[in-house]
Amino acid sequence: MIADIKKHVQITPFKPFSIRMSDGQEYSVQTIDHIFFPPSGGRVIVEDDDGAVADLPALHITGLIKGRTPARKIRRPRS
Repeated sequence: MIADIKKHVQITPFKPFSIRMSDGQEYSVQTIDHIFFPPSGGRVIVEDDDGAVADLPALHITGLIKGRTPARKIRRPRS
């Protein structure tokens, strides 16, 4: 699934999409600057406009939703 996400990120011009997780959560990727692929390859990092970061393990990524998606806030863990 990460290979599919990397392919989608390389589309020019960039097209927004969301990543769906096994728990039903969706993480919106509005621009190429909102996504990062660590060298280890086992996860995807998504950041929202407020600087909240979600670390998405590859094993729990179930889909890629193409098209403009509403920006959703990444829930910050409670301290």
